[in-house]
Amino acid sequence: MLTSSIILTGHPLFQLSSVFSKVIILFQPADTADGSIHTWKKQYWTGKKPPNISAIMDKITVVHIITLLEFGGAQQNTLHTVAHLDRNYFKPVLVCGTGAYLDRSAYTLPNLTIIPVPWLKRTINPLYDLTAFIRLCFILRRIRPSIVHTHSSKAGIIGRLAAFICRIPIIIHTHHGFGFNEYQPWIVRSLYISLEKLTALFTDRMITVSTNNIAYALSKNIGHAEQYLVIRSGINLHRYQRTISEQDKQRLYAELGIRSHEKIITMIGCFKPQKNCFDFIKLSVHLRSVCPQASLRFILIGDGKQRRAIETMIKHHNCEDVVQLLGWREDVPALLRITHIFVLTSLWEGLPRAAVEALVSGVPVIANDVDGLNEVVQNGRNGFVTKPHDLEEMAEKIKLLIDHPALYAEYTRNAARSIGSEFDIDRMVREQENLYHCLMKTKQ
Repeated sequence: MLTSSIILTGHPLFQLSSVFSKVIILFQPADTADGSIHTWKKQYWTGKKPPNISAIMDKITVVHIITLLEFGGAQQNTLHTVAHLDRNYFKPVLVCGTGAYLDRSAYTLPNLTIIPVPWLKRTINPLYDLTAFIRLCFILRRIRPSIVHTHSSKAGIIGRLAAFICRIPIIIHTHHGFGFNEYQPWIVRSLYISLEKLTALFTDRMITVSTNNIAYALSKNIGHAEQYLVIRSGINLHRYQRTISEQDKQRLYAELGIRSHEKIITMIGCFKPQKNCFDFIKLSVHLRSVCPQASLRFILIGDGKQRRAIETMIKHHNCEDVVQLLGWREDVPALLRITHIFVLTSLWEGLPRAAVEALVSGVPVIANDVDGLNEVVQNGRNGFVTKPHDLEEMAEKIKLLIDHPALYAEYTRNAARSIGSEFDIDRMVREQENLYHCLMKTKQ
């Protein structure tokens, strides 16, 4: 019987064991056909024999917890990691929220146990958050992994708290970015910072994707320097280094209704406040006024909750003929190959993969100077970094490259040479494996 499913520490914050043990019994997992834990159903505890989970306990079990599998760098890298961890040593388990773009892709991955937690959502909701926390505690108590590795702010906080309460030996968190920023209300920002400080107390290692992120976290007194290390957000370098055939190029031009002489300015990002896509639309309007002779087309790859508002802005400025919303695309490498300049209007970042993908493709990047972007965008060499919301400066840099073909050619060469093997996605996985092995040795 599950009379005490969670062993709590003596910390006063966690003196709720009797309550949790009663609530957790409402979330006993149902058996699946193969005895693994792929689907979970809410049911009352009946004393039924729990599912057979011995298959995920014979190697080093690593549970990766992420809030939602949206189409983003953190999510794509997490999926690549759990798919490519060396199965000779590791047994990965993925715990995530439901209803996101990459859910279907996750379920196609072989030899991977996936445990959906529907209550794990991005927005703050005390009822959902508490329910997700209890479910995570139950999952971790049942699996007893050696390592819990969390991603994203919500899953990072709730997941690490659950791992600590369940006395998981090793707790790791990757800061792909931070859940707090200078654009939030003070009380929300302070809450996130306080929770990050708390969870850092029992986190063995915190991975960041840029050195600037480490400095920023330490400036907020989140953890200690020895807890941090940088593992770059990797991409498939060869996929973006490939050239595109003339036939494929013409096919894309025809599909998008673009003439070959037009200059294509591209941005990739989820339509959410962080990416600040509205400035991309404003930039298109401003550039048409300062470069009336240039034939410019603007491509925005992505989707999200702000799509309708973005479409409204495009109509308001009468720029439907030059701005295209493509949604999420699987042929991003090909689209970058026909791109002239890549733009990123983000207000905060970790270190965006999209900028790295553009540079590897030989496309100069002009982006807001936030967080880790200046670690890849070499100002005045392979692109420019500008102040957030300074559309005049951004337009000036774009016009400079458009008006000077020789300078533009130099920037494209520099862009293609500026990204090294540290951004290789398989190297990213090996570096995480090395970290797991090192921490396992220290815990023995």
